[in-house]
Amino acid sequence: MACLPARADIWGSALEAVRRNTAMLAKQIRLFEPVSIIARPDQASGVAALLGADFTIVPMLIEDIWIRDSGPVFVKNRQHGVAGVDFNFNAWGRKQTHANDHALSRRLLEHLQLRRLTTTVITEGGAIEADGDGTVLTTTSALLNPNRNPGCSKAQIEMRLRQALGAQKVLWLPGGNDYFTDGHVDGYARFVAPGTVVCEVTEDRSEPDYALARENYEVLKHMTDARNRRLQVLKLERPRKTRLHSPFFAANYVNFYLVNGGVLMPQFGDIERDIAAHDLIHHLFPNRRVVQLNIDHIASGGGGIHCVTLEQPA
Repeated sequence: MACLPARADIWGSALEAVRRNTAMLAKQIRLFEPVSIIARPDQASGVAALLGADFTIVPMLIEDIWIRDSGPVFVKNRQHGVAGVDFNFNAWGRKQTHANDHALSRRLLEHLQLRRLTTTVITEGGAIEADGDGTVLTTTSALLNPNRNPGCSKAQIEMRLRQALGAQKVLWLPGGNDYFTDGHVDGYARFVAPGTVVCEVTEDRSEPDYALARENYEVLKHMTDARNRRLQVLKLERPRKTRLHSPFFAANYVNFYLVNGGVLMPQFGDIERDIAAHDLIHHLFPNRRVVQLNIDHIASGGGGIHCVTLEQPA
């Protein structure tokens, strides 16, 4: 699933370029699996002209494209099948006005006729990474931020996360200090298999989160998962340069999306680092086709491919 960018007051003159980036990404995903596009009712009629007819269009009031954060986190078990956890999206600590996106999880689950699971935890899907084997990875910079969960201790949030997601163990990284997400884990570290994590670092000491990224890597190396396995941590270097420059530009290779049979990941114009990132992901997913895409206009808004996509389990 993906959302069509809607508001010129958010994107300004970049809106049409972001729409084209989103359409290109949706078409790439469609080569691997069905795609639903959520669009404002007054804009839904124009989606076919942008994308073609091979998509399911879901008219729904939305504000922006970050469905990973505003949408539900899908969970699944043998007894109840697929359901969705509504994590009370509050626009990353009320940094923007997103009244419709706050209700997106509920409305989308109603549309899909899936059970909605509630929790008192306030967070976003991009702040949570799971290995599918009982372990959840998150960051203190996002989940312990008072703009989301004021007055809650780490132990309280951890207990509620385990309950909501059916997990046995929560691992905490320091995170980061990017303005919008306050350090979502999907910009720093991702599980590629139970017990194996790829972690993004930077050599550029001038980057604001240089030290935090290095600390994330060092902390990960000493962690064990829910099955008491010491994590294998693979280092991935960020690009040294990008084609576009923005105060919020998200130059994160680890912000990839797993499609059926493939991996969609960004490239940023740093040829050496782009190739190295592609080769590492291909090594980690040898049975998947790895496709690199130019999503610069999406990245200029502070997110990446993982941020604007949401997979629904069968």
